[in-house]
Amino acid sequence: MSEPAGEPGTGGQDPLAAFLASEDPLLDKIYGYIRRRLCDSDDVPGVFEETMKAFVAYADRKDLPVEEYLPVMFGIARRKIADAWRALSRRAAAELPQEPSDLALLADACVEAYGAVDLRLDVENALSRLTPKQRRVLVLRAVDQLTREETARAMGVSVSRVKALTEEARAKIFLHGSLKDYEPRTATRRRITQTGTSEAQA
Repeated sequence: MSEPAGEPGTGGQDPLAAFLASEDPLLDKIYGYIRRRLCDSDDVPGVFEETMKAFVAYADRKDLPVEEYLPVMFGIARRKIADAWRALSRRAAAELPQEPSDLALLADACVEAYGAVDLRLDVENALSRLTPKQRRVLVLRAVDQLTREETARAMGVSVSRVKALTEEARAKIFLHGSLKDYEPRTATRRRITQTGTSEAQA
């Protein structure tokens, strides 16, 4: 008796096995997500491996549809990152750095390296006025480099909602007094204006 065929487009291979063998760019995005939130520590490869093992076990057990891979992987990565910080705090004698907040990661994406301290503070102040959903959209798009479609799946919303939240966030940022007078040609304004805009619009 022949093996059951896989889903269309997988060459008869199991969809999960096909995904893992394809070197999908999503795997690099998950690794980057973990790396940024663990401050490039030596624990990053291990946390990524634990994340993937947990994902494969869950996806196999639940017969997870391909379209649900992304939100499940990000959810598992988030929990593994929290576990890693708790483990670090238990074994470290010296004071540990704090896990970077979404606000700090987003400010890093908007302000060029070695930018002026007062400029960074202005950017953080403006970004802090966003709603949680507006901030999360920008983080997923600008920091974690997800496409609109990937961001929509990660947040459980429509692509049109992602686009609307992005536009609302940009408008709110530039209504903030400390940023509205920046010259459009400056690198910081250009980065903020382009935040959430990727070559991979898909």
